[in-house]
Amino acid sequence: AREPRRSLCSAKATCLQTTARNPDDYDQYMHQFQQGKVDTLPSQVIGETIATFHASSRSGGGRDVAWNEDTADMLYYDCYKCFTDGWKSWATQDACDLDDKQLKYKALYKKHPEYLECLDQVLNSIFYPSNATAAHVHHDFHILNILVKENAQRRKSNDLVKFVDFEFANWGPIGSDIGTFSACAILYAIMHGCAIEQTGKDADWRGILDAMITMWKSYTRAFLQYADSQSNRERVLLELEAIAHESIAWTGFIMCKYFCAQLFHLCTESLLRAPDGLFEHLDGLRSRDSEMDGREYLRSTVVEFAHKLLAKGCFKEIIVDQDSARPGDFMEKMIVSISHEVEALVLMMQKDLGSMEKEGDEIIRISRLDKMTGQRRKSRRCSDSFLLLTSNKRASIIIRRKSAVLWTK
Repeated sequence: AREPRRSLCSAKATCLQTTARNPDDYDQYMHQFQQGKVDTLPSQVIGETIATFHASSRSGGGRDVAWNEDTADMLYYDCYKCFTDGWKSWATQDACDLDDKQLKYKALYKKHPEYLECLDQVLNSIFYPSNATAAHVHHDFHILNILVKENAQRRKSNDLVKFVDFEFANWGPIGSDIGTFSACAILYAIMHGCAIEQTGKDADWRGILDAMITMWKSYTRAFLQYADSQSNRERVLLELEAIAHESIAWTGFIMCKYFCAQLFHLCTESLLRAPDGLFEHLDGLRSRDSEMDGREYLRSTVVEFAHKLLAKGCFKEIIVDQDSARPGDFMEKMIVSISHEVEALVLMMQKDLGSMEKEGDEIIRISRLDKMTGQRRKSRRCSDSFLLLTSNKRASIIIRRKSAVLWTK
């Protein structure tokens, strides 16, 4: 309903959208993540480019030039707060008024009330970014908005990557750009990690994490190289440390949003298209206590992990050894530490999903079952028109679907 004033990058964005949206030359970086085979060269160029963009804007007039209150207002209320208000309300509502997914949020915030404080801290940084991390940012640095030239290995790096969709660009926290990119990488690594073990897909989920680490490395080098010529080196190192913690907080925050109860299905179908065959397999799994299926296990586990990242970034709980021959090396160590946590999470999820019970070993059409048994059963029509035959061949066959009916002898 509200159309914000065009910010500094809007003119550049229009040009990039005109020249870069050519299917013969460029493709969305997301497609590499969806296929599970990510080239790290674009990640290196992305880190260098966005770091120069951030660092140069800090000395080019700053907030007075780049700030757009209408854009910040739309981003704050329409893109984030509409979701976080729902999460907070579930924490205070009576349990009898909530569904199963909302009850998990209530339990999570009851156990960790500090998570609510972290949500507010990240949201408030949109209007009031820290002086150490404030710059002109893209604010929607999703891998959908990054275009990469095809046959990237044979292209010159200065013409390899294009950024598009700058409508949210504004003065704000640097961590929102790095965090959004990192959240996309982590979510795809988790989804592919679950899919490759369960469906046999040929994907390199650890390679996706390597692309994220590469982006952080190149960002650190480029930010140091540019900022060193403009200001005190010691101050720049302190700013990089603040940027790293803020980026981890935004990573968790964006993961919370993409996999939240309200947005999960839309996100995995369009914004972050899930690997082929993943949900078809997860929908056929159910925990031994029958409280959730594989899809809900994936969503709820990721949301809980995302809140942990959010808190670690906000409370600066990630401590690494800063004694290194390379200045700013602690930023690289920080993302490597997070990457190890993601790897441990994926291995745990693979084990949990492997222990879930399959709803059926065979899928048999009703007509075939009737012919096989020689019996005609009368029942309401099942929209899926199949039965799930249980592995222990019990007399009762249960279809675990919303439209299902109970079939008995």
